[in-house]
Amino acid sequence: EDDDRDASTYAAGSSPNGESEGNLLLKERARSLRIDNLDAWFTSLYDYYHDKGFYCIVTSRVVNLLTLGFTIVFSAWLLLFVDWRYLSTECAEDARGRASAGAEGTCDVLRDATFASPLSHRSTLANVVVVTYLLIFSLYWTWSLARLATDLRPLLEMRSFCNNKLQLSDRDVQARPWPEVVARVVHLQATTRLCITKDLNEHDIVARIMRKENYLLGMINRDVLGLTLTGLPGARRTRWLTTCVRWNLEWAVFHGMFDDDFSIRPSFYDVRALRKRMRTLAVINLVLSPFIAIFMATYFALRDAERFYRHPAAVGARSWSPESRWKLREFNELKHFHEHRLTAAHKHATKYLSQFPSPVVSMIAKFVSYVVGAFAAMCIACALIDDDLLHAEVFGRDLLWHTAVLGTLLAASRGMIGEANKVFEPNRLMAEVVSHTHYLPRRWRDAAHKAEVQAEFEEMFPFKAATFAKEMLSIFVAPFVLWYPLCESAPEIVSFVRNFTVHRQGVGDVCSLSAFDFRRHGNAKYGAGTTARKPARSKQGKMEKSFLSFHAQYPTWEPDEGGREVIASLNGFK
Repeated sequence: EDDDRDASTYAAGSSPNGESEGNLLLKERARSLRIDNLDAWFTSLYDYYHDKGFYCIVTSRVVNLLTLGFTIVFSAWLLLFVDWRYLSTECAEDARGRASAGAEGTCDVLRDATFASPLSHRSTLANVVVVTYLLIFSLYWTWSLARLATDLRPLLEMRSFCNNKLQLSDRDVQARPWPEVVARVVHLQATTRLCITKDLNEHDIVARIMRKENYLLGMINRDVLGLTLTGLPGARRTRWLTTCVRWNLEWAVFHGMFDDDFSIRPSFYDVRALRKRMRTLAVINLVLSPFIAIFMATYFALRDAERFYRHPAAVGARSWSPESRWKLREFNELKHFHEHRLTAAHKHATKYLSQFPSPVVSMIAKFVSYVVGAFAAMCIACALIDDDLLHAEVFGRDLLWHTAVLGTLLAASRGMIGEANKVFEPNRLMAEVVSHTHYLPRRWRDAAHKAEVQAEFEEMFPFKAATFAKEMLSIFVAPFVLWYPLCESAPEIVSFVRNFTVHRQGVGDVCSLSAFDFRRHGNAKYGAGTTARKPARSKQGKMEKSFLSFHAQYPTWEPDEGGREVIASLNGFK
């Protein structure tokens, strides 16, 4: 069917010798915008807004290219050219000897501690791994550069559209709220046709931008995805919805899911084909995992090493886990709205978990802080007496080195000491968190003081260091998650898409939960006019909460009859 193609597709099909009155009127209404794919076009419009306009986008991508290039070149120098054995023995001894004698060292790192022929000093296997790693990411860098070059024209066209059609300069794009941008697009349809079958409203536009994300949100809400490796000891409760696993899942499930009319391809419902895609990706990930791990470790070390050195307490900072971010995201919620909610909840989440300090950990941290502080004070006293004493060695290291290590340990241990005289009010703080996250399982209600609730919340809001460790580990775990639990859940994935898909005129196939179909999926406990069967409802009223949030974000949007019933029922509580 051709119902969902854009106006330019129909205008392009007119007769070269003459045009019917209908086609002439259509071209007059359309003022033809040559849009081949409305999903991609609206997504590009949102990305243009989210990334703050043309100059910010180009600058960001150039900086990312420079960062990637520097990471590749610098890691090549570290892995191939630096003689780490000579650097840690000869150069280190020379530096210590010269420092004690008050003279300058003679070891030049670039001259003495580098290999002239880097491939001749390591095993063949090590050379193959390093060279393959450099080749893969050099090709990726080249592809990124080529993509930037090809994206310049679409970016300029989007800039022209925003400037001329929406009357928004780059400065306006940075300052105006997104709902105003969408409202301008909706009003633009009075003179410029975007979709042939209907005028698109705010819900239609966002549904196109988040078509695939809404399906993923529905699968997570309905617990469709198998994400646990039951064969590993102690791993039964660990869910592997990490960034690496999600990228592969999106590629396996959503790549090629829709045809040109934005309807789900019949071939998508082939469970065997879905399993084959997952297992193919599992093999690819298994082969590439060592190289990805090398790059990620190098990148994060270069990015965060200085920050952790200067601020050791940052190791104890927390953030929302990748899985919790998707669990807390609502249907049709664009990423900047989502990030705003989680950022607002961050302070209250930190305060909530600080209500449960471990007395044992605090006592040990106080002792460590006292001992480390005493040694640090001694080092400072030596520096005050004579700064040459800082070059005196203790256990083979000078006092300057010990001072730096002790300062780091002191800051880290003090960060683990709980606050004294703190008022214990976990339920109030949990309510503050819930006011932003909109997530409160029944077992959490009036139970924020319980250890099991605290443990669940810590899984959603872990230490950043723990999140990083899990993300790095998932590079090697992802092939097994794809091969075993996700392959086993392939029938459930296909069944979910079959049972939770609805066709909307002018939009195409979308997840019915994101369509706010209250007659099909409603839950009267959360304000819907009807209560659907339990297998058809969203868990914890996610669809109803998403509807209310969407209506608040886009006040000019007019919901259908089912949505108006929800609003009317909630207005009755005022």
